[in-house]
Amino acid sequence: MKTLILMFTLLIPSFMMAQSVERKVIASGGTNTVTATGVQVSQTVGEVMVKSFTPGSLIVTEGFQQGSSTLIGIANGFDATTFTIFPNPVGDLLNLRITSTQSLDLQLSFCDMLGKQIAIPSQRVTVDGSRNESFDFSVVTTGIYMLMVRDMASGSVKSLQVRKVD
Repeated sequence: MKTLILMFTLLIPSFMMAQSVERKVIASGGTNTVTATGVQVSQTVGEVMVKSFTPGSLIVTEGFQQGSSTLIGIANGFDATTFTIFPNPVGDLLNLRITSTQSLDLQLSFCDMLGKQIAIPSQRVTVDGSRNESFDFSVVTTGIYMLMVRDMASGSVKSLQVRKVD
């Protein structure tokens, strides 16, 4: 009995040692932005979203953030271009507003989270200032999709997440 008590006394502290996991993601895409005021915001494709905060015009979402701005496979060539998708989540009709200070020749395509193209056909559009496009999402099932925007001149690619609901 003394041996059993001694064994439990020695083993219990070793079971109580905690482990910690660093919140870091290795991902195939994302972006890292530093504003003029020095605020750094990063995102990762496929990142789990927990909660969003909106102090002013900045949206901060907590979740797993990458440790650095290393990008694999996605170029960042859309500095003077803004993309607005609405409504998101989308029901039947998705709207895209592209605003740019430069003339762009873009390829717009949708894929699922596995990278397979979905039933919405690709479009090639020219943007000179501002342009609005609409996409029929009634032909796809509920899920998460990516809008891939490719600049045909530079090869830069930007991905935007679209959530489809019924």
